[in-house]
Amino acid sequence: MSHTPIILVLMLAGCAGWNNLPDQSNTYLNAPLWQPDQAVPSIHGVYVPLPHSGGLALVSPDGPDGQADRISMGEGALSRLTASPSGETVVAFIERYRCEEDPDEKKAPEVIEDCPADRLQVETELDVIEGTQITNTISLSGTFNAISYAEDNRFAVAYLDFNDPELQLDGVVNLTSVVVLDLERNSSTPVSVGFAADQVLFVQGADGNAQQAVV
Repeated sequence: MSHTPIILVLMLAGCAGWNNLPDQSNTYLNAPLWQPDQAVPSIHGVYVPLPHSGGLALVSPDGPDGQADRISMGEGALSRLTASPSGETVVAFIERYRCEEDPDEKKAPEVIEDCPADRLQVETELDVIEGTQITNTISLSGTFNAISYAEDNRFAVAYLDFNDPELQLDGVVNLTSVVVLDLERNSSTPVSVGFAADQVLFVQGADGNAQQAVV
């Protein structure tokens, strides 16, 4: 008698058949859920990009019930992630998308994929992250894909790294400009150096703070 319930369950399952299962649909993802090879370590834990959602997660021993913390970055997509030398601050390149309105269009696009390429506007910003919080947001005017940090963790320089195999350039791009970032005061200053930057070095003062940057 102890085997009767198991036999009964098997009989019921056999009667149901594969065609009567509740969900037979398939879901295909155009990007992986997470990207461990692009993870960035910090003193707060390990930040892992989430390509499918365009987001970011923090994995740390202090996470709730061993779960990862999702970093709320609003609408947009994470394109690149870097960390300061001390590991205290992480800077994320975020792409914000906007579809220009068409007066002749009856219905505005609801998702980015529905926006024609000639009307799609992409704006890049830098989100300064400490722990699970975004402490500063810095807007960027231009195309940049790399950051060099000063040892004081306050100043950094964003530039265009042509050695990046994933670099894609569209439209008009200023190849001879860099942006000086003040991560504490939430400011950015474009500087034209007259040539494409290949490397950025910082000169430290006696107090340990960055005094000059050499491009």
